[in-house]
Amino acid sequence: MSDTVYIFFPAAESNPVYQGWMKQLAHPVSIVKHYDTTWTPPDDAGIVITHNHYRWEELSILRRVVEQGRVPVLILADGILEYRNTFEHPELADGAMFKPLMGHKLACIGRSQARWAEAWGNVGKCEVIGIPRFDETKSVPKTIPTDDQPWRILIATASTPWFNNTQRDEVLAALTDLREHFTAHPTFNDRPIQLEWRMNEELHKFLSEGSWQRKRPLLATLFPGIDAVITTPSTVQLESALVGIPVAVIDYHNSPQFTPMAWAIHCQRQIESVCTELLAPPPGKLFIQNALLSDALERRSPAAPRMLQLIDAMIKIGQDGRQQSKSLAFPARIIADELYGFSINEAGAQLSKLFPDNAAFQNTDIEQLQVELSQARAALGEYPDKFFDQRSANQRLRSYINWLRLVIRNRADSLYEVKQAYHQLKGSSGPGEDS
Repeated sequence: MSDTVYIFFPAAESNPVYQGWMKQLAHPVSIVKHYDTTWTPPDDAGIVITHNHYRWEELSILRRVVEQGRVPVLILADGILEYRNTFEHPELADGAMFKPLMGHKLACIGRSQARWAEAWGNVGKCEVIGIPRFDETKSVPKTIPTDDQPWRILIATASTPWFNNTQRDEVLAALTDLREHFTAHPTFNDRPIQLEWRMNEELHKFLSEGSWQRKRPLLATLFPGIDAVITTPSTVQLESALVGIPVAVIDYHNSPQFTPMAWAIHCQRQIESVCTELLAPPPGKLFIQNALLSDALERRSPAAPRMLQLIDAMIKIGQDGRQQSKSLAFPARIIADELYGFSINEAGAQLSKLFPDNAAFQNTDIEQLQVELSQARAALGEYPDKFFDQRSANQRLRSYINWLRLVIRNRADSLYEVKQAYHQLKGSSGPGEDS
């Protein structure tokens, strides 16, 4: 039976994009490790899956498979969309980033990513899945620190934080400014600040920060005890927010953000205010961070079951099409949206959390609130009616004043005309005439 899942990426076993779901497949799996531009899915292929969608060699193969119309092709989004990677990457041809999608479906990490991909002409090809490897991610429990315990701030970068020399200089400038800021401000609220750095080897050498490990530590091992995260645009921002840590994106390129966060640093003068808020986050901005996270990352339920459901459905559609000798046709949405497009109700939306300094929102005694409401109504009495009566009287008075202004203006015009006529008459009077 033609149901083998062909993973079109040689290093799939170690790549995080394939973690969390590949070993759960109920179908046979074959990882394509050796291929050239003539590669064609074998007869037992039920689906071809890859995130390797950027170079001509792979794109030409995927295009041919799609045009043959025999085997479904599923493309995986391997992280957030990023403006520089999409439009300013010197090694990527224009349009290589899903414009258009060279596949039948795109497994998106969240709703906002699906909207962007659809805006590029991929309507009916986007499925909102999430990130399966995040399924086991747990929120970091908050502990009450002692005065001598340091604040720990994680400073991270994407695996590839720049794509040309100009961008490299901007990233180095941003990280240098951060280091100088914390050198000049080593404490916050009388507690010391400790920096954790997670970046590539070149940046470690440039900044001379910490010991370099060729295999960067997993974020999950760093998060416990981390109070805030500052990162260049990357999936790190989603994973940090997912565990409940305030996160700021540092972006001296000032590029358009496909995946915005509640905090952003675009220049040196913004560092102090942003860092202060990260360590003492306003509830309103934490709410915005969670809402933006829900839009960027599908997280209402585990992502792996949705990925498996999508793969199963695409394999079945491919089998039916081949049996009936019909072209492959996929519905606009295979994975149903449980909320029908509505936004999730964020846990932090309660008034008591958004406005912690307002005593009225902290009171949960219903009877006491009812008594206070009754007293307020009694104190107000007929004030609302009197207020509206007074507002109506003010409106009538305003109309009368406007009418008076018009009358005065008209009379002033008439007086001016009389004066002009008088001067003309006086000027035309002859000598000896009584003027």
